[in-house]
Amino acid sequence: MAAGKGEEGVLVFVSLVCSAMASLVQQSSRLRAMEMLLVFAYHLPDAHKLDRILPYLCSMLTDEQALVRATALRSVTQLLAMVNEVGRDATFDALHECSWFTRFPCAGPS
Repeated sequence: MAAGKGEEGVLVFVSLVCSAMASLVQQSSRLRAMEMLLVFAYHLPDAHKLDRILPYLCSMLTDEQALVRATALRSVTQLLAMVNEVGRDATFDALHECSWFTRFPCAGPS
């Protein structure tokens, strides 16, 4: 899918924020980065939300700070609420990126 002129500008900023997220040290910076990604998501089509933003938000779900994890969960929920149309491949790729929850096995019946 070809990006429109406005989308291309937003994608540049999304790429910039996403690349910086890996090296952010302060909790407030990670929180602000997630907030910025959600603002940018309003200006992108659903495919870009799932392909470019969702994996980075999911990566914050394993952060050592509880507030960052909680904000990441809220951000993932808000991002998915913005999505109206999901392609089959995008859905499975996005769910695979969020497979962080497999690290926490559920306690079965004793």
